[in-house]
Amino acid sequence: MQPSVYVETTVVSYLVAKRSRDIVTAGHQAATNEWCDTRRGDYALFVSAEVLRESAKGDAGYAAKRIAALAGMPVLPPAMGVDELAKALLQQKAMPPKAASDALHLAYASVYELQYLLTWNFRHIANGATMRIARDIIAGAGYRMPVICTPEQL
Repeated sequence: MQPSVYVETTVVSYLVAKRSRDIVTAGHQAATNEWCDTRRGDYALFVSAEVLRESAKGDAGYAAKRIAALAGMPVLPPAMGVDELAKALLQQKAMPPKAASDALHLAYASVYELQYLLTWNFRHIANGATMRIARDIIAGAGYRMPVICTPEQL
């Protein structure tokens, strides 16, 4: 059985974006493309309706590319516990109120017991302070937090 991965919106955004002139962003884009070309098939990939919603926003051309890149990935249906866990992450200050989408991503990956959450979001998801607080909240709700990592790390 393949390890399970929740693909967060920043990953697909880096995958289809125009090559950045910023060296760090360009490196993230290159790592994402390499992972998709060489490792993607090693994992069972999942998204949520929140990933699809975020991916459909913005420039219509790039939105279409993001949605096309997500084609074939199973969409996790709403489940008992997802909204409640996301609210707990926000209320208990693991993430700020403006990061409701990020809390949903972490809640989906946790409630569905996926092994990894793949992201480039260092502000609210792949963040040491966030992970420390979120791990306790998630465990307190009876779930296990996935390994949060970037394509470069996976």
